[in-house]
This record gives sequence, C-alpha cells and structure tokens, in this order.
Amino acid sequence: MDFLTANEALREALASGKKLWEPATGFDQSSDPAMSLMKVGRLPVIKKVKGLIEECGDLTVAIGYNQGTGAVTFTLKKTEQLTAWQAAVKQEQEPATVGEWDADKLRRTVILGMLAVHPHQDVVDPNVCLALFAQSTELCIVDRRYNEERERVAIQFRALHDCSQPSRATFSSKTAKYRAISYSPSFLLLQEGSGARSVAEKVVSELWARMRKQRYIPSAELVEGVSAKMLAFAESGVQGIMNRFTSTLAEPLGLYLVGKPGVGKSEFIKVFSTALEGVLREYLDTNQSVAVVKVPLNAAKPETLRQQALVRGLSDHSIERVMEQTLGDNHIVLLHLEENPEDFEAQRQLDEIISLITAKLDKRYAEFRANVIIVNTSNHDMCPNLRERYSTVIPMKAPEEPDRQQWMAEVLLAQFALAWKNARAGGEDFPAVEADADLKVDLRIEQYPKTGDMRQLHQWCITLAHHMQALASKVSDDADANVTIVVGNPDEQSWCLTCSRGHAGAPAEKCVLRVESRSMFCYDPVVHPEAEYAQLATVLDMLGKNVLSPGLVVFRKRNAAFSAFLAGEFSRRYPDAAHAGMDILTEDDRAKVFGRPSEIRGGLLKVMDDCNAPHSPHSFKRLLVLATVSEAGQFILRELVEQGDKSRTHRLAVRKTGCLFVLTLAEGAGLTPQILSRAHLLL
Repeated sequence: MDFLTANEALREALASGKKLWEPATGFDQSSDPAMSLMKVGRLPVIKKVKGLIEECGDLTVAIGYNQGTGAVTFTLKKTEQLTAWQAAVKQEQEPATVGEWDADKLRRTVILGMLAVHPHQDVVDPNVCLALFAQSTELCIVDRRYNEERERVAIQFRALHDCSQPSRATFSSKTAKYRAISYSPSFLLLQEGSGARSVAEKVVSELWARMRKQRYIPSAELVEGVSAKMLAFAESGVQGIMNRFTSTLAEPLGLYLVGKPGVGKSEFIKVFSTALEGVLREYLDTNQSVAVVKVPLNAAKPETLRQQALVRGLSDHSIERVMEQTLGDNHIVLLHLEENPEDFEAQRQLDEIISLITAKLDKRYAEFRANVIIVNTSNHDMCPNLRERYSTVIPMKAPEEPDRQQWMAEVLLAQFALAWKNARAGGEDFPAVEADADLKVDLRIEQYPKTGDMRQLHQWCITLAHHMQALASKVSDDADANVTIVVGNPDEQSWCLTCSRGHAGAPAEKCVLRVESRSMFCYDPVVHPEAEYAQLATVLDMLGKNVLSPGLVVFRKRNAAFSAFLAGEFSRRYPDAAHAGMDILTEDDRAKVFGRPSEIRGGLLKVMDDCNAPHSPHSFKRLLVLATVSEAGQFILRELVEQGDKSRTHRLAVRKTGCLFVLTLAEGAGLTPQILSRAHLLL
C-alpha cells in the first residue's frame, strides 16, 4: 500500500475541515470529591470516547480515574483482530488510490496513527492524525505512555479549548523515552507556512493580549523590555512536530523590575505567569505549565537563605528541590525574588546564594537551563554585581491618567457585579436580597481620583462597589432592569453615589461617603458619628463578605481604648474567630511570622493556615492579628498584608481570606510607604 497516499488523504481531510466523528463535548477533568471511577465510566462523553476508540481501532479500553487531579486515563490493549489486521496490511503490495480512502478507513488510520501503533507508522504522520482527531472530536492527547512489557498504552485527553487555558493539572512523563506524541499546535502553524520567528511573534502578541484581558496595563517600557526577551525565549523553543517546548537559550532570562510601591510589580508576576502558561499551551505545548517559585527576600536574612540553599533531599525547605520538581518535567519555573533590599551588600550576598542554587540545577538539568525565568522586583536600584544576571532593567510606573480612568471604570463595574451576585446568592455574613437576574448598569463617573498608586485606586473601587451594591438593592421599582449609578466628587473628602432605575422619573437613592484620603478607603459616616468607628464598621462588613483579603488597619500610635473596642467588635461578629498577638520589631522576629528554618509550617503562617485552609480540621474562618511593628517589622509583613487570595513562599501557600491585621507602630517608628500603600484604615 502506498502510504504517501494515506498522508495525502489525511491532509486533504484536515484542510477541508472534515469531521470524522461528532464532537465529544462536556469532557471535564476538574477534581470532584463526589466523583468515582464507577461514575466516570457512566458519563456519556467518556462512553463515547471509549466506544469510538474500540470501534475504529479494534482496541480494548479500560478507564482509570485519579480523584485528586480529576485525570481520566484510557488504557488501551490490542485485540486479536487488530493483530491479524496489522500482519495483513504489512503484506499488502498493491498501492491504494485516494478514492479508496472512505471515512471508516480514515478513522482507523487516525486512531492507530496518533497512537503510533499503525503497521506502517514510519510513513503515517502522527501529528496530522492528532490534528484531525482534535478537529473532529474537540479533544487532544496530552500524554501517552507505553508499558512495553504488558503491551499496553495509557493516554490522557484534554478538551481542546482547555489547552489554551491556565491549569495546574499536568500529565507529563519524566522519561524522554516515553514522552507522549500529542497534539502539536505549532506543527499546524508551521504547516501553514509560518516560520519559527512568526510563531514566536504570535506568542508574544497573544501574551500581552491575555495580560490586558486580566486588566493589567503595561507601560511602553515594560512591553519593549519584556517583548525582546520573550521573543527570543519563544523562538528558541519552537519544535514543530513535537508537542514540546524547551527553551534553548544559553542562559535563563533575567528581569529586574524597579519602581515605587503600588505601580504593579507584584501584579505583573501574577498576570504574566498566568498569561504565559496559557499562550504556551495554545501555540507550542498543550501540556506546558508555569510554576511561580517565590522567594520573599524581605523574609530571609542572607544566613537563613544560605541554610535553605544547603538543604538536600525531599525537603520543602529546599528552594532547589521545589524548582527541580518543575524543571524535571520540562516545565517553566518563574523564580520571583521579591523585595530586593536597599543595601547593596545585602543584595550582593542574597544574589550569591541564588546563583549557587541555580548553578546546581544547571548541572543536573542542563537541557532545561533556559526554562528558568528570574524576575527580581524591588523599590530600589540594584547593585553593580547584579548587572550581569539582569541585563534588562525595567523602570515600573503607573499607567497614564486616561488608561487609569478606563481601568477604574472596568474594575468598578466588575466589583459591583461580583458584590451584586454574592448578595443575590446570600450565605453566611451576606444576607440575600431580592434582585433582578440580569441587572444592567449605566455607570457615570463624573470625577476620578488623581493618585497614581494602583493599590489605592483598587481600594477605592472595591469600597465604592461595596456601597453601590447596598444602594442599588434599595431601589424598589422592579419594572425596569436597568440601573443608573452616578459617582460624584463634591469635595476632597467625599464621594457621592446616586442610584436610580433607568426610566425617567424613577425614585433615586443617594448617599455621601467620606474618604480616607491617605488610603482612598470610602466609608459611610451615617453608621457612626465618629469617623474611626464608621470606618471600622465598613472594614468589618467588607471582611465578612470576603471583599477584603486581608483587611489592614494601622494605628500610628497606641490607642488602648479603640484597640479594645475593635477586638470586642470583631469577637461579637465572629464568636469563633481566632486571635494572634505579637511584636515584630527586629530582624530576629521573622520567625514569629514565617516560622523557624526547621519548620515547614510555623509562626503566623501556621495560624493562618489552620484558620482557613480548605481542609483544616479547625472551625475558625476568621483571624484577628494584633501586632506592634517597627519599620523593620513593616518590611517583614509587607507581602503578607498585600491584597490577594494567598500569600506564597517557595514552600507554603496560605489563604488570607477572613484575616484582619491590626498594626500599631512602635514608639519612634515611622510609617513605611509600602504599608501606607496597602492600608485600608490609618488611625
């Protein structure tokens, strides 16, 4: 048989968009505690995939299910009919014509060709088979492993649309010999005539598009500096026929981001890593993932970091081990060195230790050396010793005013929609309200805040949205599902909200909010005649609704009466809440926050993890942290009090939802810009 003709038939079917099967819609691999192997086997989509493999390939199929990851495995074994057919095909001498390639013949060739078990596999292109299978079923193979001794092959699928979405579920082989032949998106681009450079340009363009979809506004300097690096990074890893991305650059990428607090350095890491993983999966490697390994330099003295660098074996204290768990699978490590200190000597010592760690990984994983991206974020310039590693230094700055205004409008609407949805759903600490299913909002912002601190602007958005939701729920006319909300700024200390139904003459609700000018935190002064108590009531309301994660209140000087009131009010609202108190005054107090070097879970991180980890045996879901801090203590806590669902070190991630930090400045201590940028209330 002329199998060049077979390839022509396959390529013709691919180019024409031919569907050999009906799409296998509804294929989901998310983890579900209620799911079991028996239930998985009964799912219509699983039965459909199993049936088409058995029917077209003369294979027996056994289903496996990993409840932890949600991965469904199809283990295939040849039948006697397939063995006999393979022997017969190998003896065929007469060439087949294109016309003889009917749908059944194509289906069999696609199934066996993509599994690399066709009797003439050397001339049947597995990537064309994989692409045609994906085009027809909307599924693609992301892993395939052989058991040569038992003559079986285990494969795992993923829905085609999920291959371009961020996901931590990965199914890769650690041994190159058994690396899966799987759906290769770059193969199709190269077949269309695109070169490696063209594919890399698509990757970089889509990378920024994905970041902008996450409401991140990059500066021109950031786009220029990162694009040049990422273009070389992506082009070096384009492998075409293989569904595999491995950068072949001589050295890891190094970026140094420097700028004032609140300009988006930490947000860049979060958005960039998510976008990079998605774009690599869409264009280069459907099985690729990006793992952020964060080393908070503000949480580590040089001697402590040096001790961690010397850790060997299976230890979560080892930065090296956490990185190699990702590199060993040919995935991407984004090493985030956060908050590089101001002192040049401290910078030099910390960099020497990081160099020691990466040098060890270079020796063991030389072929994956360039799969490491090192990003150092800091408020301070770097010392001359670091210039060799970080050839690209990018000054970070807040977006220009028109971009900031557009961003604020989008965030305000998104936060309002989230608050409205939560209010309709009801639940603990969030009573349900009667509301229209599809509320359309006409938002009119007459004046915007002038600050360039993106953290404070985000705070303005989430607090304003909190009050907008409460106001909109008071509008009683249900005849119209359109709501008009006007945001005004009558004076420097106030923001005015007016909410009405969309039709003329509709009743309107109005409230005037006061604003804490240093933090842009908006509160309703009607709640309490004294501003501090009204502010606190808003913080506790938003904390209860998980709008703040975490909350941060700062006392410039000790106020025993108000601190006692705050603790009492917190306990009244959350009787089962946990409490933690500590003094964080010197570098030696880091252990109170992060635990001793010998502890994986220690210090305040352990308390937080015990309170709100998803599977914690404790009943606490709220935590009040009372801490007296110096300027050094503020530096230690700066990442922990950052808004976000989780706080990460290289060895532990703890949830911050439901936590309220109350910091009192020690006598003689000043308020650092980092804490000022993160604080909700300054009292």
